[in-house]
Amino acid sequence: LELQCDEHGVWRCTNPAASAEANDVEPEGQVQASDAGRVAASGLLKGNRKFESDAAAVRADCPIPPSSGVFYFEVHIVDKGRVGHIGIGLCAAGTSLGRLPGWDEHSYGYHADDGFLFKGSGSESYGPTFSTGDVVGCCVNFRNNTVLYTKNGERLGVAFRGILTEPLFPTVGLRTPGEIVEANFGQRPFLFDIDSLIEEEKRALLATIRGSALPTVKARLPAIVLQYLVQCGYSRSAAAFAKATQADAGGAQAWSNIEERQRVGQLILAGDIEAAIAAVEKHSGLLEARPALARKLRFHRFIQIVLTQPPEVAIDYSRSNLRVEDCQTRAERDELEDVLSLLAYENPKESPVAHLLTKAHRESLASAVNSAILDYHGQPSVSTVERLIAHTRVAVEHMVAENVPAASLAQVDYLLADDAPTQPTGEAAETG
Repeated sequence: LELQCDEHGVWRCTNPAASAEANDVEPEGQVQASDAGRVAASGLLKGNRKFESDAAAVRADCPIPPSSGVFYFEVHIVDKGRVGHIGIGLCAAGTSLGRLPGWDEHSYGYHADDGFLFKGSGSESYGPTFSTGDVVGCCVNFRNNTVLYTKNGERLGVAFRGILTEPLFPTVGLRTPGEIVEANFGQRPFLFDIDSLIEEEKRALLATIRGSALPTVKARLPAIVLQYLVQCGYSRSAAAFAKATQADAGGAQAWSNIEERQRVGQLILAGDIEAAIAAVEKHSGLLEARPALARKLRFHRFIQIVLTQPPEVAIDYSRSNLRVEDCQTRAERDELEDVLSLLAYENPKESPVAHLLTKAHRESLASAVNSAILDYHGQPSVSTVERLIAHTRVAVEHMVAENVPAASLAQVDYLLADDAPTQPTGEAAETG
């Protein structure tokens, strides 16, 4: 038997020359990966198909990274061949490629002909058989250390538990002539709704995290939350929270300019950039020391003019206030080009740069101005909440890099969900 893989990732089990079939020799094979990242294999098995060793398998070049959290691949049974002795599963690096998955230690497989699971020397009934036209998926879950299979988009239940203690590779084995399978590692949409399963696992991880005890932090939470409210300019919410919890945001200085920062944030969100600039300029030297912020304010002022005044006014403003030589980086020059391009569109709100007109864009500016005023007055411009979030992002990135199991499921934005602090927008954003 010869196991071959074409440029599309399709594996085929065929008959070699008759002279090869006459010999009873051990199988030999190798695995390669194509430039497209698909598993490619070429293996040669010579024998008379009377023994279990009359098989050939392929495995991926790289092991499944535990940090992925959930790893999934599907195998389409293009043709079951003469008998349909096909195995789909996982194996360690040192296992033989001359046997079906599950026939050796550190090898695990779900077999087409009987629906059994194979693990080392043992086997057990698991699910339905599969044949030509079926799509079988293998889902590796590092959060709960399980492996399950799917058939034609439906879950079949947990197949293996506690086996994810060593690097494992996706593997497929064929045994009789005419067997053809095609693997999908994500280059095409999966038949099974893997996104829903990943969502379930994220929610489960979130519940675990939220259920963890944090005794050293709990006592400080009121002060941390109050500091965030004050720094963001949520004056009413901050006052109510301070009264209810008796928390301290950091003394009288922390409250000293909250009303002013709140008003500037409201002006920016309302699109009244001219009035916001006038308010910020009352802080002598603030914008001169922060040219990038001053430039962003001028960008937004230009946008305001484009939306409310004749084009001639916008052109005159740009000539005096928006100069390429003032941009220090390529990103700033690109942003200037996008801002100026608004003049080219009859309806800027339906243009490719319509994002410049959104509330989210103004919120980003409001946050930057708020931080600048805090810094100008010698107050922390980044709250403890924001620092904790930033540190958590870095911690997750390092866990993923170190291949910590299920680390990629701990996406910070998802974990925060609706509880995530938004950009400071002042009292206009307070709803209660």
